[in-house]
Amino acid sequence: MTVHLIFLVALFLRDTDILGFLWAMILPVAALFASHLLSFYKNFLKKKEYKTFSRGPTPNVMPYHRIFLMHILIIFIGAAE
Repeated sequence: MTVHLIFLVALFLRDTDILGFLWAMILPVAALFASHLLSFYKNFLKKKEYKTFSRGPTPNVMPYHRIFLMHILIIFIGAAE
């Protein structure tokens, strides 16, 4: 998600100080990373969800239709401005 945010800022806010923006994002990104790491430990490792984890093709492919559409819309809406 951070890469998407950097992409949007670089694409649509050209007059913005990108280094200042990235510096301001360090704490939120670190908090997001810590939250995901804690969730991974508590849910996946401690509760042993890895034993019931399935790698079927359907769950892996399902989000890509939405993600592709989201990227296309971001580019077209940004180009319209």
